[in-house]
Formats: sequence, structure tokens, C-alpha cells
Amino acid sequence: MFFLFCFNNSNAGNFYLLINADGGIPAVDTIVLQGNQNPAPVDFLMETFNIYPPESVRYLIIDRPTGNLLDLINQSPNWSLAQLYRTIIIEYPFDIDATPILQSLQNDSLVEHVDYTSAVLNPIVFEPEPLTSNSNSFVNIAMNSDCEEIGYPSTNIQGLTHNVNYNNQTIELEVIMEVSPSPPTTTICLYQTTDLTRYDLGVLPIGDYTLKIYKVYGNPAFPINESLRTYVGERDFQVLSQSGSIQIIPTLGFFSLLIIIILILFMSQNSIKRKPICK
Repeated sequence: MFFLFCFNNSNAGNFYLLINADGGIPAVDTIVLQGNQNPAPVDFLMETFNIYPPESVRYLIIDRPTGNLLDLINQSPNWSLAQLYRTIIIEYPFDIDATPILQSLQNDSLVEHVDYTSAVLNPIVFEPEPLTSNSNSFVNIAMNSDCEEIGYPSTNIQGLTHNVNYNNQTIELEVIMEVSPSPPTTTICLYQTTDLTRYDLGVLPIGDYTLKIYKVYGNPAFPINESLRTYVGERDFQVLSQSGSIQIIPTLGFFSLLIIIILILFMSQNSIKRKPICK
């Protein structure tokens, strides 16, 4: 049985949008202009922006086509260079959930194709349900990659798929990834995502935790230097008792302990006074 969570702080990051040929270069220019207006326009040309206003919008190719080049782009919309000129980069803050934004962009009438460039998008799945302190805790993660960083889960030189570092209530999960060949730079790459992959976090005491996820490329042996890993995202979660609740152990302050000691001494003295004297 799985326990499903969505990242509260999933890296919204950047989206690469290919605007369709019907909108063409004029639509691209309008979208970039509106996406950087301050204050934002009342009604965006792109429907998604009315629901999810972007942090910034920019061209993939800054130098815009004119003259004969623009004519060729309009005449050959499926030309790879025409597609690159119709591609824009949309940036969102990292504290926004990327999943509904992607879904909205995929359904937007102006969008022909969208690539999401943050490392993690899909929900992560904790297992079992709920996580308890008497057994190993597992997390299932699907990784997403952009055009320049297409990878999939792999093993390192030790044959390990991951490593776990424990730092009080923060758990650092380092996942081994292998890079697959990148597509040509003139091609609009397809959206890449891996299947859910299961990682063992070990047996955890009862409490609240933060899981931080890192990607490690290549096959270095664990432990690794922090410079060799790439931050992906993080998720808060709980480990409960076997009864399904967090056990709260009351703590006593100095004065509470002092009062208890005084009461114990007082009760001891009364017990001695009442003790019969043997003759």
C-alpha cells in the first residue's frame, strides 16, 4: 500500500514552450512582452498566464527573425529553426507546484509542445501507509529531466542506487543517475520522465522529518563530496508510532522536578514518623 504526497515545494523552475504555427512569431512576441509587463496586463494572450502569472518570460533565441529569414519561418513552420524561434522560456518561482501549471500549458490553445526542466515533478510516494517507526520507510520517486540533462536511475561503482545521510530531522537522499545521449541542439526534445523508483530510507524514529533529494551523475563511490550532487527538491513527512500517531513524551522543567523531589522527601519523612518503634 502506498502513501501519496505531492511536493509542497516542488521546483516549479522553467518551462520551454513551443508556440504553435497558428500563433506564429507575432504570438511569441506578444507573450514575451506581456509576461514581463509591470504591472501585469488584465488579460494575457496565453490563457495559462491568467491562472498562473509567470515570474518572467524570455526568448530561446534573443535575436528575432526579420526579412527573408522571417519569410522562410512563416513558409516552413515545421523547420527546426522555425521551431526554435517560436520557443520561449517561462520561469516560475520555486515554491509553486509545477504539476497543475504543466497540465494547463499542455491544454493551452497556443502551445504546440512543452518541456519541463526541473528535476522533480511527479508526486513522490511514501511506503508503507502510514510510515511507522517499527519498519523500514521507503520513498518512490519519478525524475524529470530537460533537454540537456536526460538521465535515468542507475548504480554506482559500488552497485548502489542511492545513499542516505541523516542530520537530525533532515534526511538527505542521494540518487545515482546515468546520463543518456542528449538530442541535437536544433531539435525540440521530448518531455522526459522516469518511472517511479523505490529507495530505502531505513528505520526512522517517531517524529517530523524533511527529505532532501539530490541527483548524483556518474558512478562515484559513497560517501561523496557535496559538489558532486545536484539539489532536486524536498518534502516534509512524518513517521508515526505503530498505533498511527505521534507519541508525545512530556518533558519536565527544573522547577517541576524540584517540586517532585520535595514531595518525595516529604512523603518519606512522614512514612518514617509513622513507623512504630520496636521495644
